[in-house]
Amino acid sequence: AFEASTITGEGEKQVPAVGQGFRGLVNFGNTCYINSTLQLLFALPEFQQRYLKHMGMVFERAPSDPAADLTTQLCKLAKALDEYPSESSEHKALKTEVELPDLGDPSIELKPKMLKKAVAKDHYEFAGTRQQDAQEYIAHLLKTISRDARAFPHTPGCTDLTSLF
Repeated sequence: AFEASTITGEGEKQVPAVGQGFRGLVNFGNTCYINSTLQLLFALPEFQQRYLKHMGMVFERAPSDPAADLTTQLCKLAKALDEYPSESSEHKALKTEVELPDLGDPSIELKPKMLKKAVAKDHYEFAGTRQQDAQEYIAHLLKTISRDARAFPHTPGCTDLTSLF
């Protein structure tokens, strides 16, 4: 018989993975398909470098509405995922005053709402709060990234990342 506890570690003391490179994304309205896709992509060194190494140049060429610019939003997320801020003093004080479960500090939660909106501007199904297919999302995201790379060919690091797959 299959025992789910053997793969979930049920009953064992779990050590949280925290620190640089171990930040998660908040699920807001059935966005787990987005979060898992972004975590997968940003686990690739080539993807990280494309958005971290050339962030300054991307920000310089950002349009007047950076909230709607996919590359700008991916750079912001890359930086946020790469950093791990220390726990806020307010959260530390609250934990000492009140017995709270260790759910993490809300100041270090990542909610890529602007990125979701930037991706959804070309695909109405990703604009809502309904569950979507991760494969369809990654295909659309990579297509949009490739289109952006072709639009700005002189930006360093703007190679077509679909070749990774």
